[in-house]
Amino acid sequence: MAGLEKAPSQELTRRHRVVLDRDALKALAPKCSSVSDPVLSWVAGLLKERIADMRTSRAKTAKALGLTDWRAPYLIGLAGSVASGKSTLSAELMNLLGEDGSGERVTTVSTDNFLLPMAALKARGVLPRKGFPESYDRRQLLAFVEAVSAGEQKVRCSVYTHETYDIVSDKFRTFNRPGTLIVEGLNVLQTRRVAPTDTAFISDYFDVSIYLDAELSVLEAWYERRFADLVRRSDAEHPYYGQFKLLSEAEISQAARERWRAVNLPNLQKNIAPTKTRADIILHQDANHRIDEVRVSKHWL
Repeated sequence: MAGLEKAPSQELTRRHRVVLDRDALKALAPKCSSVSDPVLSWVAGLLKERIADMRTSRAKTAKALGLTDWRAPYLIGLAGSVASGKSTLSAELMNLLGEDGSGERVTTVSTDNFLLPMAALKARGVLPRKGFPESYDRRQLLAFVEAVSAGEQKVRCSVYTHETYDIVSDKFRTFNRPGTLIVEGLNVLQTRRVAPTDTAFISDYFDVSIYLDAELSVLEAWYERRFADLVRRSDAEHPYYGQFKLLSEAEISQAARERWRAVNLPNLQKNIAPTKTRADIILHQDANHRIDEVRVSKHWL
């Protein structure tokens, strides 16, 4: 477990040369902000500048190539552990990036939408490993990212909901050339091949990749709270959380810890945390979800 704590590995230190702690970030962050953490506004400002530069560069290139109707979105990959706050950060970034007045739409998509349906997970015997690489339709996810990146119109994906713990049958989301798309999930920086002949990974299409980090003990505590909240919000018929409805709060907490240590922690250690060094930006959070350290890859500067 020590290898996943905040102390950087040699590889992490070598790749991420720019390291800003909370004090340095507070000095750089705007004094007034529409969000609770001004540091997040500062991070969004970095992304806005890069997006603006990319739009200008791509427009010039398209014009030089005689492409009159070609437009590709700016793709942001956001990775991190279960319960690290990826969806919340994704929504906050969507709102902040939408403040630049450019008129370009910013939207988000979770890789949960590319989980295999529960029936398929059961048939393959991988339901207990939900969230591991083999529980996703990785080929469909890659095809989706490729299509959006290419500027295709009306690109669809399935819809997943925690309410049923499953993919919603016959329901889809459609993406029609968003200005910026944030793709968030456990697996966005993973490089496991679906087939030996595969040559592309999802992360190949990202203009910037972000890893949302926190201490292991904090992540476990966040997961325990989220687990308990989902149990409270579910009814007794829920395909997963319903089985815990009649338990005491102490028993629900114990069930959450067992789930974390049996499934989510091994997945984090084996498949998620090792991708941290591939991120362009690492955002480390304290126990209150405030960003207290930012690491920027020298390759992104």
